[in-house]
Amino acid sequence: MRHDFLQRLASPDSTVRRIAVLELADNGFADDAPLLIAALGDSAPDVRVEAARALEGYDEPDAINALLAALRDNDVVVAAAAAHSLSELKNGAAAAQLLPHAADADPFVCVAVLRALRELRAPGSFAPAMAALQASDALVRRQAVSVLAT
Repeated sequence: MRHDFLQRLASPDSTVRRIAVLELADNGFADDAPLLIAALGDSAPDVRVEAARALEGYDEPDAINALLAALRDNDVVVAAAAAHSLSELKNGAAAAQLLPHAADADPFVCVAVLRALRELRAPGSFAPAMAALQASDALVRRQAVSVLAT
């Protein structure tokens, strides 16, 4: 079965690759995370979107790093899917990976990371949120306030 996924993920047809990612997501097996992470590097944005969405349930460091990188995807839909998946993290230990990105130069990355930290209610989120109150971007400041309010 895994060989079938590998073949379909390597297909020249992006629709076939996208469906393979969707099926991997439906399986929900932890050992599928590397395949989903690899799909974040696909040439087709629709495949990358589905991979970012599928990684929503994975709190492993590699998956979090891949989602953090996907926040910088050239396709805004991919970046938004990665941001949403990060906001769905449930393991408080993930906060340690997110905290350094709360002061990123890219406001979109800051907002996504602060939103994820808010949902995690991580104890270490206070200092980055306080610093983010000084950001020039209003959305960053708004997300910082929401972190402080939780």
